[in-house]
Amino acid sequence: PLLGAGYESFWLGNRLEAIKELFGVMNSHNGFLQVYLDLGIAGLLFLFFSSFYGLLNLLKKLKIDYAFSVLKLTYLIVILLYNWTEATFFGVNFLWVIFLISVLKPIRFLTLNNRNFKRSINYSQIKIKNTHN
Repeated sequence: PLLGAGYESFWLGNRLEAIKELFGVMNSHNGFLQVYLDLGIAGLLFLFFSSFYGLLNLLKKLKIDYAFSVLKLTYLIVILLYNWTEATFFGVNFLWVIFLISVLKPIRFLTLNNRNFKRSINYSQIKIKNTHN
């Protein structure tokens, strides 16, 4: 229960046959239940906290980049609701990738817009060759 049966291994072997005979099912059809069966409470908590962190981050970003944040927020909400009725996070899935894009905070690379980078450039030492004679 704490760590689950292992990634994508709950529905394998004798366990699958026993559950199929008892209940007639071969899949949980609930993404949260599937995460619990495969990865246990640890995986479920990771999914919950990453979703919650992503939601809080998106709510903060609404003031900065409204259109893109609303798009990501919509994806997040729809995927979490869809995950309730289907095992969205079961295996490698396109919706899992969209979920990750929605909740992960982008890494800020060093750009020309970064103030520290601008200060480190000595513009007087930059020489541009005139190739048009």
